Amino acid sequence: MTKYAIIGMSGRFPGSNNIDDFFNNLLLGKCSIEKLNDTQISESPFSGNKKFVPVTASFDDADYIDASFFKMSPSEAKVIDPQQRVFLKCCYEALEDAACSPQKSPNRIGVFGSSAISSYLLNNVMKSNKWTDMFNYSNFIGNQNDFAATRVSYKLNLTGPSLTVQSGCSSSMVAISAACSSLKNGHCDIALAGGVSITYPRNSGYIYNEGTPFSSTGKIRPFDDTANGMVKGDGCGVIVIKSLEDALRDKNSIYSIIDGIGVNNDGNRKVGYAAPSINGERSAIREAIKNSKIDSNQIDYIETHGTGTPLGDPIEIRALSQAYNLKSSCQIGSVKANIGHLDSASGIVGLIKGSLILHHNIIPKSVGFKTANSNINFEKANLFINNEVNNPLDPKTTHYVGVSSFGIGGTNVHIILESGKKMHSLDDYQEYLIPLSSKNEVALKEYINRFINFLKRHEQISLKDVSKTLIYGRSDYEIKKVFIAESVNTLLEKLENDNFVSSEVFGSSTYQEWFADKYYDLTSVKRSGAFIFLPKQPFNEDKYLLQPLKSDHNKENSLTNYDDKEADIKQMITLWNEVLGTKNVHDNSDFFDLDGDSLIAIDLLERVNKVYSSNVETSELINNPTPSKLLHFIIGKHKNNQFDNVQEINYSGSQAKNLFLIHPAGGSTYCFHALIKNMQHVGLNVYAISYPESLKTNLSISKLASLYIKQISKIQVKGPYIIGGYSFGGNVAVEIARQLEKEKQKVPKVYLIDSLVPEAYSSKTISIKNYQSLFPLAWTLMSGNNEAAKKLLKMNFSNHSFNEIISLLKRKNLMSDSLEDNKIRKLFDIWVDNHSALGQQPTSAIKADIILFSSTIGMPIKIYKLTKMSRTKGDAWQRYTQGNLKILPCPGNHFTMMSDGKNLKALANQFQQEMNVLAGNSYDL
Repeated sequence: MTKYAIIGMSGRFPGSNNIDDFFNNLLLGKCSIEKLNDTQISESPFSGNKKFVPVTASFDDADYIDASFFKMSPSEAKVIDPQQRVFLKCCYEALEDAACSPQKSPNRIGVFGSSAISSYLLNNVMKSNKWTDMFNYSNFIGNQNDFAATRVSYKLNLTGPSLTVQSGCSSSMVAISAACSSLKNGHCDIALAGGVSITYPRNSGYIYNEGTPFSSTGKIRPFDDTANGMVKGDGCGVIVIKSLEDALRDKNSIYSIIDGIGVNNDGNRKVGYAAPSINGERSAIREAIKNSKIDSNQIDYIETHGTGTPLGDPIEIRALSQAYNLKSSCQIGSVKANIGHLDSASGIVGLIKGSLILHHNIIPKSVGFKTANSNINFEKANLFINNEVNNPLDPKTTHYVGVSSFGIGGTNVHIILESGKKMHSLDDYQEYLIPLSSKNEVALKEYINRFINFLKRHEQISLKDVSKTLIYGRSDYEIKKVFIAESVNTLLEKLENDNFVSSEVFGSSTYQEWFADKYYDLTSVKRSGAFIFLPKQPFNEDKYLLQPLKSDHNKENSLTNYDDKEADIKQMITLWNEVLGTKNVHDNSDFFDLDGDSLIAIDLLERVNKVYSSNVETSELINNPTPSKLLHFIIGKHKNNQFDNVQEINYSGSQAKNLFLIHPAGGSTYCFHALIKNMQHVGLNVYAISYPESLKTNLSISKLASLYIKQISKIQVKGPYIIGGYSFGGNVAVEIARQLEKEKQKVPKVYLIDSLVPEAYSSKTISIKNYQSLFPLAWTLMSGNNEAAKKLLKMNFSNHSFNEIISLLKRKNLMSDSLEDNKIRKLFDIWVDNHSALGQQPTSAIKADIILFSSTIGMPIKIYKLTKMSRTKGDAWQRYTQGNLKILPCPGNHFTMMSDGKNLKALANQFQQEMNVLAGNSYDL
C-alpha cells in the first residue's frame, strides 16, 4: 500500500498535557491512575455505594479553553462538550507541530475524528439552568458526536472531508484508516486523525459490578495473573498525516511512517456481541503485515490492545502469535496500564506511543505486570513483557512497531509503523528572519519564553529550519515581534533582552518584503530549509463549565424561572441575618460593613448555594457583597469574569499604580478586604489574588507564582510591579518578584505582612496528624476568638480523626453547623499543601526592597513544635534582598494582627503610611 508520514502530533492524557510529558512519564514507569482525594470522594455521586471504586485517570485542562482565540462566546464555550473543545485544541496544536498553517497552506486538510458519548450533556448541561423542556439547537450541536470533526473544520477553515468515525474503542484507529484512504483517493492533501474521550462528572470513580469489564481493584494489569478488568481514563490524541512522497518532497520532519493497515469486523464468529474474536483479530493483524510488505520478524515492538481482562488478554496473545509467527522474541506492552482505557481515544494513544518509540529510539518499560496470566504461554508465542528497564533501539537501523486496537462490536484495527525521519539543514552563516506572533501580549510573552527554553535545549538546531517553519508553516497573528539573528546564541540573547525589530521600520511593507529588500530573497530558505518541530502557540485559557444544580428542586421552584423577586430578596436577607447574627440586614447592606470575614462567608455561601441551587464561590462574594448584588449574580445577569480568583478591592483611577496582594496559606483574601476597609485613603488600585477554588492542590510556590504572574499580566502588561502578601502569600510574592526580575521586569518593592524567611520552615515531611492537631487552634485564631484559642492550646488532638475534630469544633460553637465537612476538608487540604510548599521554596536574593510588617508577639510554641518550624527574626529577610529591608513592628501575633480589630487598625495605619509613599513615587512610570 501507499506509505503515509505522521508529521505532527498533539495530545492530552492522564498525568500529561502534551506528548513530551506523556512519553517522559512512560519512560519513568509512571502510572497516572490515581486514588481520589477525600474531597473528590465526598463529591462523587457513587460514594455511598459499597461497590464504589475511588480512582481517577484524567488531565488538568479538560474544562479550559481559550474562547477568544477560537472565536467562541463565553456562553457558547460553556455549552459545548469539553470533548469537542479539547479535540479542537489538539487539532490546532497538531497542525502547528506539522508546520501546516491553514492560513498559509493551499492544501485541502481533512478531519477524521471520534468521540465518546457526551456525558457532559447528560450530567452537566441537562442538569443545569441552561436546560429546559424545549429543544435547544445549540445544546444539541455542542454535544452531539457528529459535530466534533466539522467544528474543527469550521473553526480552523479546513476544506477537506470532515467526518466523525464511531466503532467503539477502535474508533480513532478506524479514523486513521479513513484518513489514509481519503489521501489515497485525492480527497485531501493532508489529514488530521484522532479521538477524544472525557467522562463527566470528572474524577468521580465508578461502580464495580461483577461481569463488567471494569476492575474491582482500581488497577489495570494487562496480561498479569491478577488482572481482573480495566479502568476508564480521559484523553485526546491527534496526528497529522501526509503521503510519504509529499512529506519528503516538502521536507517535513516525520515521527513515523504508516506502512500497513488492517481493518475488519468479527461478524458473529464469537460467543457474544461484546466478546473478542481470535479469528477477527488475527485476520486484521495479518492484513496489516501483508499491506506493509515487511517480514513479520522485523517487528521490534507491539503495542497491544491489552485491557487487563481475563478473557480478552489470552485471546489477543493467541491472535498475535498466529498472525506474526515470530521466530525470535518480541517485546509487547499496553499503555492502558499507565493511563487507563481511553475508550474512543484508546487507539490513537497507542499509535502515538508507538510513533514516539520510533522517534526517540527507545521502548518504555511496562507497569502493572509481575506474573503472567496462567492462560497465556508467552514463550510459545515468542512474546515478552519488559517491566524492569527501558529498552533502547539502534538509531542507525530502521525499526518497526505494530499497534492494535479492538472495539466492542468487533471492529479490529492493526497498524504497522516504520521509523520516521528527522529533517534538518545546514545554516549558511547569514542573517535569518525569526517572526513570533500571538493573539495577545500575554500569549506572545509565554511563546517567547517557550522558544528561549527550547533553544537552550537544542543549541545545534538550524536557524534556517526555524525560519522556514515560522514563516511558511505557522500562522501570523496580530501581536508580533520580528527578530534577526545569524546564530542560536545571538537569537537567544535577543529573545531574552527583547531586542526585536520595531514594526515602524517596515513602513508599508510586510516584514517578509522588508527582509527580502534589506537582506535576501526568502525563497532560498523555503527551498533549502526543512520543516521541524518547534514550540507550540500557548493558549490563554479560562474555565468554562456548566455546573449541575446541587439540589432536586422542581423547575417551577428554580430561581432562574422565579418571577417573585421580592420574595427572593427577602429570603436572601433572612439567610444573611441568620449567619451574621443580626436583624439589621437590608437589600444593600455590605457584607464587609457587617464585619463579615472569610469564615462567615463560607457559612453564608453554603446556605445560599443550598437554597438557590447555585454554585457561588467565596471569592465571588467580594464583587457581590450585598444581598441584592449576590441575588443578581446568581440569577445570571452578572458580567462574565474571566479571573474569578483575582478581585479588585479598591479602585483609584486608571492613572493609579496597581498593588497585587497574595493570599495566605488558607487561600482566602478576606483579610485584605478588612485591611483596606480600615484605611482612610488608598491611592492605589488594589487587587487581591485568592487561591483558585478549581485548582488542584499540592503546587509548589514557583508554580503558583508563575500562574499568578500570568493573571497579573492580564491586568498590568509590564512593570514596574508592586507585589505583597500575608504570611504564605508574602513568600509567594517574593518568588513572583524573583521570576519577574528574571524576565527583566522592574519590581521596586515587595510588602510582607508577617511572612517568615524560608529557613523558618522545615523541608522534612510533616504528618497529616500534626496538621490535624494544629487545625482547631489555627481556625480559632483566624476567627479572632482568643479566649477559645487559649483553651485549645491545652488540648491534645493527636488521637482524633479529622471528622472528630470538626464535630468538636461545631459542638463548642467554634464552627457553624451548616458548614459541610467536605468543604472544610478542602480548605484544610489547601492550607496543608500550601504550608508544605514553604519547605521547598527558592532562596536566591531579589533586587526589590522588602517592607516587612512584623508581629510583636511570637506564635504559640505548639505551632512551632507541630510544624517543625524554627524561630527566626524579621531582619533575616536582609539575606533575601539586594535592596533595602524595612521592618515595621505591629501589635499582635501572626494571626491576631489581622483578626483582632484593634490590632488590625494599627496595622492599617502603618500600611496607610507606606501606601501614601508608594502612591507618590513615580518609579519611572
